Amino acid sequence: MMKGWFNRFSAQILATLPPQRLLSLDVFRGITITAMVLVNNPGSWSYTYAPLAHAKWHGWTPTDLIFPFLCLSLAYLWPSLWIENPKRLK
Repeated sequence: MMKGWFNRFSAQILATLPPQRLLSLDVFRGITITAMVLVNNPGSWSYTYAPLAHAKWHGWTPTDLIFPFLCLSLAYLWPSLWIENPKRLK
């Protein structure tokens, strides 16, 4: 029963998206924003899960990749906005 409900709900959402939108980019951006919220609000700062903490100085953790992923998704978005309506960005 739940599976049929979910399929109808997701079909409604996908039907409302403009055809030029990239669903994979929207999902990637949503996961990135969710990760940003999770990393910045871990609950208790004294009991932080190690991969959700920033590296002290040398090295990196998965947390340190979240902002570059957001920049990557925005860098992909920028040219598509420019091509779509160049007067809007001036």
